[in-house]
Amino acid sequence: MILPAHICATRRHMLGAMAQGVPGIAMMATSLLAMGLPHRAARAQALSGAFADGAQMTVAGPEGGELDHWSRVILPALGAFPPAKTVPRRSLAGGVDGVTGANQFGAQALPDGTSALLAPGSALLAWLRGERAVQYDPTRWIPVLGGFSSAVVVARFSASQLTRGQKIRVGTAGLNGPELAVVLGLARLGLQPMIVSGVGDQAAAEIAFAQRAVD
Repeated sequence: MILPAHICATRRHMLGAMAQGVPGIAMMATSLLAMGLPHRAARAQALSGAFADGAQMTVAGPEGGELDHWSRVILPALGAFPPAKTVPRRSLAGGVDGVTGANQFGAQALPDGTSALLAPGSALLAWLRGERAVQYDPTRWIPVLGGFSSAVVVARFSASQLTRGQKIRVGTAGLNGPELAVVLGLARLGLQPMIVSGVGDQAAAEIAFAQRAVD
């Protein structure tokens, strides 16, 4: 399977931010903390005093999940920065893929600087894939914090051997895996990434690499 060439401009911008290491947008992101773009009036309010209705963090994940635990650490830290007497709150929404919670944030959060979203990297990947369930646009949010997984991209040749238009077979667990960011990144370099599915763990990756089934 070859990646389609018609990636929309906003996705290209997001991928460009990945390549440049923009905070909060990570190629192997495990979480994304973002805020709605604040209006000038909201910024002025932030300087003048507490937000009347407090501040809200939407956690795009289930109770007891990884992001639930992270939010219990992050929210108190963020609470030290807003104006005095601002009460930070949090709400849990959706499953582990983060799409439901991100949809809720995109639909309900006002662009006044009082709302934040804590979402897994899979929510960003779902947007990059253009999934029908996605109803949010992360390019309208301000990325604040990104987490990274301990992953590397391994190839059987050096970068100097790559030529524009070259076909590269990439082993992936499937279209829902974090390897999609690698596929899109290779496409931005002018290569033709070809997805080899079924490479779901380290053992499978080593076998596929040894058998030259992937590059």
